[in-house]
Amino acid sequence: MDQPLQCVHHFENFGEIPIESIRPRILGIPNWLAFLWFFQRRAYYMFGESYSLAKIENSILRDKLQEPRIHFAIVCASVGCPLLRSGAYFGSQVSQQLDEDALRFINNPEKVRYDIQSKTLYCNKILKWYRQDFLKVAPSVPEYIRSYLKTDYPLNASTRISYLHYDWSLNQRIS
Repeated sequence: MDQPLQCVHHFENFGEIPIESIRPRILGIPNWLAFLWFFQRRAYYMFGESYSLAKIENSILRDKLQEPRIHFAIVCASVGCPLLRSGAYFGSQVSQQLDEDALRFINNPEKVRYDIQSKTLYCNKILKWYRQDFLKVAPSVPEYIRSYLKTDYPLNASTRISYLHYDWSLNQRIS
């Protein structure tokens, strides 16, 4: 039986007061040092070594896999990031699962939408920040997006792109 892909995390702040955003603020001003520390601290243990979120994302997932769909699977817990998948990733199914994640993200009008009147493609900033990853498999970001859209829009390399505001507030489960 296929085992889920996993890593072990040491939760240091379990039980503290919930935060409003993954981007901390001091007196209303973004605290970029705390934000960077969160992603750079080595708090994740795999194969006997400690890793930071940044190292896992950039050195393992992005560099070694060379798979742009990974950006639709990486979840940072903010509203702007992809939705958390409801199940584990399995090695034998990961390609299909990443396709599902890409389809869900790109067909979510809060993440990607096309305005027919202005002929403008509105995209989540993930598609801007990691543009070079998407260009490894497609001639342009609009053409990459078109390959996953359920609606046939006239997207090509010359399509105008406007990037949506990235919401760093905590993606909380409302129940």
